[in-house]
Parts: sequence; structure tokens; C-alpha cells
Amino acid sequence: MKKKIISVAALIAVFAVVAAVIIFELDRYNVIDLDYVPKYLEVEDLGSAKQLDGRTAFVSVFLSDKYRKWDFSQERDRKKRAECFEYTRIATDWLVSQGEKYGKQIEFCYAKNENDDMLYYEGTLEDTDIYLNWADEKAIGKRAPDEWEFIDNNIDFNMIGEKYGCDNIVYHIFINNEPENRECTAFCLCAYEKALERPHELCFLPMYYEGLSLTPAVIAHETLHTFGATDLYSWDSTGVTFGTTGSFVEYCRDHLNDDIMFATMNPITGDAPTDRIDREITYMTAYFIGWNRNTPFEIDHFKVVHSQFDKKK
Repeated sequence: MKKKIISVAALIAVFAVVAAVIIFELDRYNVIDLDYVPKYLEVEDLGSAKQLDGRTAFVSVFLSDKYRKWDFSQERDRKKRAECFEYTRIATDWLVSQGEKYGKQIEFCYAKNENDDMLYYEGTLEDTDIYLNWADEKAIGKRAPDEWEFIDNNIDFNMIGEKYGCDNIVYHIFINNEPENRECTAFCLCAYEKALERPHELCFLPMYYEGLSLTPAVIAHETLHTFGATDLYSWDSTGVTFGTTGSFVEYCRDHLNDDIMFATMNPITGDAPTDRIDREITYMTAYFIGWNRNTPFEIDHFKVVHSQFDKKK
């Protein structure tokens, strides 16, 4: 009996040594990381778009700047404006249907035409080039002083919240650029890793996006950013989008390529429809916007920063 116990103990010891060697080798070749510590955001003030739940107001702002003008005395610009209203409607309907998949009942208030005096605004920043240094100051620097000042001076955001019972407000800034204006891109200003100087979260939506026309999917994509969604198509080179890595992006390309945060066009044909959205909110984006409270294994596997709604245990 004593010999049997010794044999079992010896066998356990051998297994322990082998396991330790395997773990050491896996760590040495970066298959696992024994020193890995999960990364969490510590943002308390989530700005004007706190969480995609309850009621949300979309404020449409048709903003002119030094180089790009809206002129609604012209039929061409009136037609573009009508398209923006319709694309916003399609985006909100799609968001509602996506929310239902995750048991979320969400509602939206938005301008249906130019006569909505609470949710529709026109304005001009005469001496400003909205896209000048947009990446450094706005998207990365988290500052849009001219646009914030316009909101403070012209929009009664407190009244909007009270009148419509909205928990969130997102400002859609529509910009009348031309197709050849390649410097114009859709982007947003939102509270990712730190609170903003002012709470207003903005989506900059040019009429032409990388040579293509604005679509409902682009509006939905940029809006989801303001609620915490991160891009799944590119790795984080600026330190402001949850530390997404190249390996994480490759994984998304293979397994999550129908997610709207991976791309906005039809995943099969590559078309950019203006009458629908051919994309999904997958479990990954649902996690980042707080709809999926289960942390996907990919987050720690690829060392991505946890969602702003995923608090440190």
C-alpha cells in the first residue's frame, strides 16, 4: 500500500513538472502571457451619449464652414438634406431592430424635416475649416471647440432632454462637401478613454465619404462609436480605440466581417445601399456598447481593453 502511495505521488510530481515546463514554454513563445493583466477603462462621465438604452435624441445640424457651404435656396442642396433625413430614419429603424435581438427596447427622436425647431439646425462657421487638423484635434485630441460653441449658443440641449424624455443626445453634423473632396471622412468625437471638456458627442457626416455617397450604414456606424463601439477593421495606432491589435483585427476579418463596425458596405457584394443597412451588430459590438454583459474571450486573448461598461472585478 505504501509503495502504491509513493508511486501515485511520484506520478503526480512528474505531471506537475511536465505541466510547469509546458506553461513555461507557452509563455516563452508568447502563446500565453503569465504577466498579462486585463485592461479596463475608468471613464465615469460618458458624455451626452451614455448608453444605448431608453430614449435617444439625434440632433441634425447642417453646418457650413469656410470651404463647404449649404445653400437651401438651391434644389440640389434641398434634395441632399431630404436624403439625410431619410438615411437617419433608416439608421434608427435598423438600430431598433438590432436592439430587439439583444432584448433592448430603444427609441429615438430625430428631425423628420427642416421644420423641427428642436432637433433641426442650420449654421455656419465662417472662419473654420472643419477638416483642418481634424485627426489631431478632434478625433484624437478630443476637442471641437468651434462646434461645441455652436451647440452651446444655439441648441437648448437641456430642453431637448426634458421635452422628449431622452437619456442621450447625439449631434449629427452634416457637411456639404463634393465627391472629389477626398480629405473629408466620416468620424466622431466621443468619450472613449477620457471625459470630454464638454459633454456634446458629435458625428461628422460628409455627403461624400471616401468618394462614395453618405449612407444610412455610415450614420449608424459613427453613432455607435458615441456609445462605446470600437472599429474592428483597423488596429489602434493612436491609443484611443481600446488598444485593438493587428491579430484582433485579423480575427475580426475572419469571424466578424458582417459586423457594422468592421465595414458599412454589403459584406457579399461590396455595394453601399442607401435604402437599407446590410450589416449586423454582432456579440462583439454588443459587448462594447453594453448590450452583451458577457466578456468575449477574444478581449483578453488579444489583449484588447475591456468595454467602458465592463467594470474591473
